[in-house]
Amino acid sequence: AAAQSQPDSRPIRRALSLSVGTLLSLSGSATSEIMPRLLAQVAPSSDNDEALVEARVCAGMIAMFKGEHGPAAEMLMRAVELHPTEAMAHVALGILLLHSGRLKEALQAISTGQNLDPLSAFSAGMMAMVLFNLRRIEASREQVALCLALDPKNMMAHALLADIELVSGQQETALGKYFEFCRMSNGHPLALGKLGYVYGLRGKHAEVQNILNTLLSQTDEPARVAPAIALAYLGLGDTKKALIWVHTAAEQNSLIDMMPSLPFYDALRSDPKFTALIPDLR
Repeated sequence: AAAQSQPDSRPIRRALSLSVGTLLSLSGSATSEIMPRLLAQVAPSSDNDEALVEARVCAGMIAMFKGEHGPAAEMLMRAVELHPTEAMAHVALGILLLHSGRLKEALQAISTGQNLDPLSAFSAGMMAMVLFNLRRIEASREQVALCLALDPKNMMAHALLADIELVSGQQETALGKYFEFCRMSNGHPLALGKLGYVYGLRGKHAEVQNILNTLLSQTDEPARVAPAIALAYLGLGDTKKALIWVHTAAEQNSLIDMMPSLPFYDALRSDPKFTALIPDLR
């Protein structure tokens, strides 16, 4: 609501620059209205303007959100170069590297950001995410605990804690946590997709179909639901349909919800049609 009512606000831009999730949580129509106004405001006036680090980072994050990964990389690398002591610049670059599958570089960038701002819940959450993608599960769990200690209502951390339980073989515990994530997020499509994924693994096809019916009824906003539908089909083991929805997500520039290195996509990893969708920042 604040972003919709105050799109020119510098504090709001700073908050958006720190969290792609905040941007993604906006409805499709709201995002399309706000994005041009944000883009008009975030262009730095000069390379030497130290006050506009949040503008550089926000511009880079918006470019990443739009699927413009090359320009995003240029802006965020420039932000790090010009503002090497700004934690947000390093963490934002780390997020881009994470979504491009460059996990070791992402770990280094986010670690630098966290060292610069050790009390940032967002940095702890992103550190947990990159460690999870690296399959360093217990280290990821420790960072989730830190994130929740700093911000008990952090939805990213609650969702990741459920993911950790799932890959640790605790399906029942994970299911309960996904239900809680669904409640906290007011039924966000990604939460429903995770529920569908677990139900699929447990052979509860009727429950998965109910979730798919709910998600498919929202395809007027494909960017929001395509990643979740892909997850539900992966839980059922239907890689063909899952890949169709992964492509739909790519067409809608919503692959930001679908980090290619996540364990959920292991079944697609050997398919060149899937790997072709991973952003190339070279």
